[in-house]
Order: sequence, then structure tokens, then C-alpha cells
Amino acid sequence: MIDTQEPLAPLVDRPQSYEDLLARAGFVAPLDHEQHALKAVLADYHFQREVPCGLKGCRQPHNNGFLVITEDGVETNVGKDCGRSFFGDEVFSTVHAEYQRRRQRADLIARFRSLQAGADPIADRLKDVVFRAFGGKWVRKVESSMVKVLGPALLTSLEAAHLRRELVVSRSVERTEEEIQNVMALTPGLSRERAKYSTESIGTLEAMPWIGFDFTGRLLKRFVDALRSFETLDPEQLSTPKLRLLLKPFEELDAEVAAAEEAAASVLRFLSPDNLELVALWLPPHLQGSAEALREWAAGPKRAALLTGDPG
Repeated sequence: MIDTQEPLAPLVDRPQSYEDLLARAGFVAPLDHEQHALKAVLADYHFQREVPCGLKGCRQPHNNGFLVITEDGVETNVGKDCGRSFFGDEVFSTVHAEYQRRRQRADLIARFRSLQAGADPIADRLKDVVFRAFGGKWVRKVESSMVKVLGPALLTSLEAAHLRRELVVSRSVERTEEEIQNVMALTPGLSRERAKYSTESIGTLEAMPWIGFDFTGRLLKRFVDALRSFETLDPEQLSTPKLRLLLKPFEELDAEVAAAEEAAASVLRFLSPDNLELVALWLPPHLQGSAEALREWAAGPKRAALLTGDPG
């Protein structure tokens, strides 16, 4: 059976300026829409300065619009509203919907091919975040050292404090007799025992996004392994939903790299002498043995060795 369906007009690169439109060989403006039937949308555009609509009966300035082609091969530009008004809502809606479908697929294929072409530099970038000095592997080394000093339960408690943003370190201070009397007078019903102490802020712990941050899973397994799987795939042969599914994780690539870099950078702030002293003060009274162990570790060679950033 012979396919007699007329081929669709090929999409064109999105124009970056009105001059790009004017430079096209088939572009005409103003165009009498009554003499030309709309065939397809070729591209959308988004200009910083307003440009006139290409239709003779409109000429309304706009920033966002479409390059369109008519059945007889003439091109012009229209805004979305004037396209519907002059060519008819049903006609314009049909060609606009078809354009969106084709453009979305074309953009997905272009993005897929871009990732295929840039797979090695992307993988190198991600591996560098994990394996460089002061990178993800080094963070795991620091975490292992802290588990030995504080124990896994306390490190988990520190992580929970970070996640709840409860990082203020405080202590109880005994009030003077005069202060106790003043507090009780201002708070009827308050017992003397409860009025005896006040809470005083000492400082704020550094944020700890590094605790439990899965550098290998979030960077290497999620992205590098995916890039390897792209090598043998032809995006033209993949369905649009499949392309979206494969590309979805890469929408978060830059954000994940930034999160990993911040997690690694936060370790040095955590290891500062002032912050480690705050951690020791953060520990409850019945864990003063752990506080002293932390102070001893902070002043010793093991912390100093970690500060070289050697991932080991």
C-alpha cells in the first residue's frame, strides 16, 4: 500500500532574534492570511524585545510566538492568540499540538545525543567529586573515624539534629536568688525548682549534610551507570515516554553535584576546633566520657591526618 500522506514540514532551530526570521528565504511580513492556509508551526521563539506579528490584519507586538509555514510554502510569524484568531481556533490548535509533540520529541532526542556525546566528561566530573582530595571517599573516611570516636548512635543523633535544624547548643545556668524571685513573680504557678535554672545559648553547630550522604549511589550509580547504558541506544528508536524516563534523572544532575560538593565542604567546617568543642558540649551530661574522648581526638594526630584530605 502506497502512503500518500504529505510529509510534515521539517522543524527548524528556534530563532534567537527577529533578524533570524527576516533572514529566512521564505519569510513574508506582513502576510495576508486570507490568501494563505496554515500548514504547520516550524519553531517557537522567545525574544527579549517585542516584534510585530507577521499577519497583515494584526501586527500586534509580542515577545513570544511562532514561525509558521503555509500550504504554499510561505513563512511568517504569529503570536498564539492572533494565530487562533486569524487562522481559526481549530486549525491553529491542531498544528500547534502537532508542533508541541514533534518539538518535545526533537528536544528529548537532542538532549539524549548530547549526553551520549558528553558521557566521558560528565563521568569524569562525577568521579572527581567522589575520589579527589576532600571528596566523597574522604568524607566516608571521616565518617568512619567519627563512628570510632562517638559511636554510631551518637553520629545518628547528630544527623537527626541536622535534619531537624536543631543545631543550637545550650546549657543550664543557675539563677541567683533575686533572679529566682523575679521569675516566680512574673510567672504565677511556676515552682521554685523550675525557676532555679535558665537556658543559655553557647553557639550553633555547623550543618552536617555530609553524614550519611551517599556519594557513590547519588553520583556514580545513578548517573555514570545510566550513561554507560546509553552507549548502545539509538534515541530515534525509543518511544517518547521511554526517552523522558531515561532523561528524567539528568534534570537533577547539576543539583546533585552541588549537593555533593556542599556536603564534602561542610566536613572541614565540622572538623574545626571550635565546632568540635560545641559537639562535646552538645553531648548530655551522662556522656561526658564521649565528650572527653572527642576532645582528645580533636587535639591528636588522627584529626590532623584527616585534614590533609587524603581519600586513602
